[in-house]
Amino acid sequence: MPLEDIDTPLLPSVILVFLLACFEVLSSDLSVKFPFFRKLLQGNPVLVIEKGKIIEKNIHSVRFSMDDLTEALRLKDVFDVTSVDFAYIETNGGLSVKLKKDYRPPTKSDEGSSDGTIPVLIVDYGKIISRDFDKCNMTKEKLEKILRKKKIEINDVLLMTADCNGEINIITKASAK
Repeated sequence: MPLEDIDTPLLPSVILVFLLACFEVLSSDLSVKFPFFRKLLQGNPVLVIEKGKIIEKNIHSVRFSMDDLTEALRLKDVFDVTSVDFAYIETNGGLSVKLKKDYRPPTKSDEGSSDGTIPVLIVDYGKIISRDFDKCNMTKEKLEKILRKKKIEINDVLLMTADCNGEINIITKASAK
């Protein structure tokens, strides 16, 4: 073993560990600052269940088996796929589930709301994320109009989400306040 051998220098191993730590910090910083780099390293969440129906091609694209999916659902206390409104496999491999309205406990926010909507990311750290514009009926022009109306610059937006019912949530950066 190299650690037991006193004739083998320890410095190359220490340098390697230091370089790996530097690479981790650098890749984390780049992922935060550049969305395309984050997508390259981490990918995107994948919709696997929509309105109670399994999207087979998406399940295969993330290399999940039906056993994997049903196990992940059971871990979320979901035993019937048809009770699921939306389910995403996240970039960390976890499953996020939104139950249909009839299968989840009622909340005050459910009053008068329709089912079948899930907010999608529109702006992330001041950068427009257009991949889900079609899911929330959004366009770049509509986005600019919303921000103009609220007197917010795109660079001041930390996070903006929208759903297909027109519900918009905007969180500005602390430096913008």
